[in-house]
Amino acid sequence: VGSSTANATSAIVQFIFRDLSGLMGNVLFSWSFSHSFGIYVKQWRLFADIVNDIALTLELFSPLFASKFIFVCILCVASVFKAMCGVSAGATRIAIAKHFAVLDNETDIVSKEGIQETFVTILGMLMGLALTHYLSTETGDDDAQDSSHAFVVVVVIFMVL
Repeated sequence: VGSSTANATSAIVQFIFRDLSGLMGNVLFSWSFSHSFGIYVKQWRLFADIVNDIALTLELFSPLFASKFIFVCILCVASVFKAMCGVSAGATRIAIAKHFAVLDNETDIVSKEGIQETFVTILGMLMGLALTHYLSTETGDDDAQDSSHAFVVVVVIFMVL
Protein backbone atom coordinates (compact mmCIF):
# COMPACT_ATOMS: atom_id res chain seq x y z
CA VAL A 1 0.00 0.00 0.00
CA GLY A 2 1.27 3.44 -0.86
CA SER A 3 2.58 2.45 -4.28
CA SER A 4 1.02 1.73 -7.66
CA THR A 5 2.39 -1.83 -7.61
CA ALA A 6 0.70 -2.76 -4.32
CA ASN A 7 -1.85 -5.53 -4.36
CA ALA A 8 -4.50 -6.80 -1.97
CA THR A 9 -2.17 -9.37 -0.42
CA SER A 10 0.42 -6.76 0.54
CA ALA A 11 -2.34 -4.59 2.02
CA ILE A 12 -3.57 -7.51 4.14
CA VAL A 13 -0.06 -8.37 5.31
CA GLN A 14 0.55 -4.73 6.25
CA PHE A 15 -2.77 -4.66 8.12
CA ILE A 16 -1.90 -7.85 10.02
CA PHE A 17 1.57 -6.61 11.00
CA ARG A 18 0.21 -3.25 12.10
CA ASP A 19 -2.62 -4.72 14.18
CA LEU A 20 -0.48 -7.49 15.63
CA SER A 21 2.08 -4.90 16.73
CA GLY A 22 -0.63 -2.88 18.43
CA LEU A 23 -2.10 -5.92 20.18
CA MET A 24 1.29 -7.10 21.42
CA GLY A 25 2.16 -3.56 22.53
CA ASN A 26 -1.15 -3.39 24.37
CA VAL A 27 -0.45 -6.58 26.34
CA LEU A 28 3.19 -5.76 27.12
CA PHE A 29 2.46 -2.18 28.11
CA SER A 30 -0.43 -3.20 30.37
CA TRP A 31 1.65 -5.94 31.97
CA SER A 32 4.57 -3.60 32.58
CA PHE A 33 2.82 -0.50 33.91
CA SER A 34 -0.65 -1.43 35.18
CA HIS A 35 0.46 -1.11 38.80
CA SER A 36 1.08 2.64 38.47
CA PHE A 37 -2.00 3.82 36.53
CA GLY A 38 -4.02 4.50 39.68
CA ILE A 39 -1.11 6.19 41.45
CA TYR A 40 0.04 8.63 38.77
CA VAL A 41 -3.27 9.43 37.09
CA LYS A 42 -2.43 12.90 35.75
CA GLN A 43 0.95 11.83 34.42
CA TRP A 44 -0.49 8.81 32.60
CA ARG A 45 -3.31 10.90 31.13
CA LEU A 46 -0.76 13.40 29.78
CA PHE A 47 1.33 10.47 28.53
CA ALA A 48 -1.71 9.17 26.65
CA ASP A 49 -2.15 12.49 24.84
CA ILE A 50 1.53 12.73 23.95
CA VAL A 51 1.90 9.18 22.58
CA ASN A 52 -1.31 9.60 20.60
CA ASP A 53 0.11 12.75 18.99
CA ILE A 54 3.35 10.90 18.23
CA ALA A 55 1.38 8.04 16.65
CA LEU A 56 -0.62 10.42 14.48
CA THR A 57 2.56 12.22 13.44
CA LEU A 58 4.23 8.94 12.47
CA GLU A 59 1.20 7.92 10.43
CA LEU A 60 1.10 11.29 8.70
CA PHE A 61 4.74 11.18 7.64
CA SER A 62 4.98 7.43 6.91
CA PRO A 63 4.15 7.80 3.17
CA LEU A 64 7.26 9.97 2.75
CA PHE A 65 9.46 6.88 3.06
CA ALA A 66 10.00 5.08 -0.21
CA SER A 67 10.99 1.77 1.37
CA LYS A 68 7.97 -0.49 1.97
CA PHE A 69 9.77 -2.06 4.91
CA ILE A 70 10.34 1.30 6.65
CA PHE A 71 6.78 2.35 5.82
CA VAL A 72 5.33 -0.75 7.51
CA CYS A 73 7.74 -0.46 10.48
CA ILE A 74 6.63 3.13 11.07
CA LEU A 75 2.98 2.09 10.96
CA CYS A 76 3.71 -0.72 13.43
CA VAL A 77 5.40 1.69 15.84
CA ALA A 78 2.46 4.09 15.49
CA SER A 79 0.09 1.23 16.28
CA VAL A 80 2.07 0.41 19.45
CA PHE A 81 1.90 4.07 20.48
CA LYS A 82 -1.87 4.13 19.91
CA ALA A 83 -2.19 0.99 22.03
CA MET A 84 -0.19 2.66 24.81
CA CYS A 85 -2.52 5.65 24.58
CA GLY A 86 -5.60 3.46 24.77
CA VAL A 87 -4.36 1.51 27.77
CA SER A 88 -3.18 4.50 29.79
CA ALA A 89 -6.21 6.68 28.94
CA GLY A 90 -8.63 3.85 29.65
CA ALA A 91 -7.00 2.93 32.94
CA THR A 92 -6.97 6.51 34.21
CA ARG A 93 -10.57 7.09 33.14
CA ILE A 94 -11.85 5.15 36.17
CA ALA A 95 -9.80 7.15 38.68
CA ILE A 96 -10.93 10.40 37.12
CA ALA A 97 -14.57 9.27 37.19
CA LYS A 98 -14.27 8.35 40.87
CA HIS A 99 -12.85 11.79 41.57
CA PHE A 100 -15.86 13.52 40.00
CA ALA A 101 -18.48 11.08 41.29
CA VAL A 102 -20.64 12.62 43.99
CA LEU A 103 -23.35 10.03 44.47
CA ASP A 104 -21.64 6.79 43.42
CA ASN A 105 -22.43 7.62 39.79
CA GLU A 106 -19.12 6.61 38.20
CA THR A 107 -20.86 4.73 35.39
CA ASP A 108 -22.94 7.78 34.51
CA ILE A 109 -19.81 9.94 34.40
CA VAL A 110 -17.89 7.42 32.28
CA SER A 111 -20.74 7.07 29.78
CA LYS A 112 -21.15 10.85 29.46
CA GLU A 113 -17.40 11.25 29.04
CA GLY A 114 -17.56 8.65 26.28
CA ILE A 115 -20.32 10.58 24.55
CA GLN A 116 -18.29 13.79 24.78
CA GLU A 117 -15.25 12.01 23.36
CA THR A 118 -17.33 10.64 20.48
CA PHE A 119 -18.76 14.09 19.74
CA VAL A 120 -15.31 15.70 19.81
CA THR A 121 -14.00 12.98 17.47
CA ILE A 122 -16.85 13.57 15.02
CA LEU A 123 -16.29 17.33 15.21
CA GLY A 124 -12.55 16.84 14.65
CA MET A 125 -13.18 14.64 11.62
CA LEU A 126 -15.54 17.21 10.11
CA MET A 127 -13.05 20.00 10.74
CA GLY A 128 -10.30 17.82 9.25
CA LEU A 129 -12.39 17.32 6.11
CA ALA A 130 -12.99 21.06 5.87
CA LEU A 131 -9.29 21.80 6.40
CA THR A 132 -8.31 19.21 3.79
CA HIS A 133 -10.76 20.71 1.31
CA TYR A 134 -9.46 24.21 2.06
CA LEU A 135 -5.82 23.19 1.66
CA SER A 136 -6.45 21.35 -1.61
CA THR A 137 -8.42 24.24 -3.15
CA GLU A 138 -5.99 26.94 -1.95
CA THR A 139 -2.86 25.25 -3.28
CA GLY A 140 -4.46 23.47 -6.20
CA ASP A 141 -2.98 20.11 -5.19
CA ASP A 142 -2.29 17.93 -2.17
CA ASP A 143 0.76 19.76 -0.88
CA ALA A 144 2.39 17.70 1.87
CA GLN A 145 4.16 20.74 3.30
CA ASP A 146 0.92 22.70 3.84
CA SER A 147 -0.72 19.63 5.36
CA SER A 148 2.24 19.10 7.67
CA HIS A 149 2.17 22.71 8.83
CA ALA A 150 -1.57 22.52 9.46
CA PHE A 151 -1.09 19.29 11.43
CA VAL A 152 1.60 20.84 13.64
CA VAL A 153 -0.57 23.89 14.33
CA VAL A 154 -3.58 21.73 15.25
CA VAL A 155 -1.48 19.51 17.55
CA VAL A 156 0.05 22.52 19.32
CA ILE A 157 -3.42 24.04 19.83
CA PHE A 158 -4.66 20.70 21.19
CA MET A 159 -1.76 20.37 23.63
CA VAL A 160 -2.12 23.96 24.86
CA LEU A 161 -5.87 23.71 25.40
